[in-house]
Amino acid sequence: MPRFLSCDWGTTHFRLRLVAGTRVLRQVAAPRGVASFANASDRSTAFHRVLRSAIRRLRPPDNKTPVVISGMAASSIGWHELPYARLPFALDGSNLVAHQVEPGVTLLSGVRSDTDVLRGEETELIGLSRIHHLDRAMVILPGTHSKHISVDRGHMVSFQTFLTGELFAVLSEHSVLRHSVRGPVSPHSLAFTAGVEAATKLPVTAALFQVRTRQLLQRASTGDGAAFLSGLLIGAEWQAIPPRHPVVLAARAPVASLYERAARLLGFNRRLTVIPPATVDKLATLGQAFWLQQQEY
Repeated sequence: MPRFLSCDWGTTHFRLRLVAGTRVLRQVAAPRGVASFANASDRSTAFHRVLRSAIRRLRPPDNKTPVVISGMAASSIGWHELPYARLPFALDGSNLVAHQVEPGVTLLSGVRSDTDVLRGEETELIGLSRIHHLDRAMVILPGTHSKHISVDRGHMVSFQTFLTGELFAVLSEHSVLRHSVRGPVSPHSLAFTAGVEAATKLPVTAALFQVRTRQLLQRASTGDGAAFLSGLLIGAEWQAIPPRHPVVLAARAPVASLYERAARLLGFNRRLTVIPPATVDKLATLGQAFWLQQQEY
């Protein structure tokens, strides 16, 4: 397969890779997600300039190297809005919606159900299916908006979005809990374990105030508060997974260790497969490479 430029353009981040087959040769990244173009008078020109600047830094072999972009660049706040593909979504990418926003630059669409949407994770799922057999499983893709994707016989058949990462940020920065939450979270701390356990006993809204009361009544540190809150929210997310379903966790660092620890505390060991974070980081590129290869036949 020839070289191509793999672009993951999210809400807050931009990453472009020069790829040969599935091997990353060089990459550039910047905090130039689609949200940074919200006030641009000519959004299309702004996207074009950022992309061309990054391409020059990567020095592709010629100016005909194709560019494949997945993520929020195809959203209503992106470069060009594409309609969502519908469920069931084939993991060979055959029902992806694609559009050349300019010669040699292709945007890939997201996927929708009747009540939910995603953009970018569908390409990661295609990449995951190239390296891991997905027959019947629940694939967990943690993030600011964590996705639980149900896969059956080579198709995405349903999915749910959990605002776990965003809730942690909002609660720890803008709620009364902000006085009790600070610092990095260790997955092996007693407070993290306590938060996961609390998620099995109380509704999240009832357990949240324990972040504050643990500090007031037990003299818990702000670090313990962060760990308890993290364990509570991640534990609550794991509660939504159907029993007996095989689970594939595909998480990036640093949350990968937190999600895996919570899963093992909750007894998912025998039905849990963990994809290493270094591999997860390449899933979108693998998915784009496979899709591009299919277009050549």
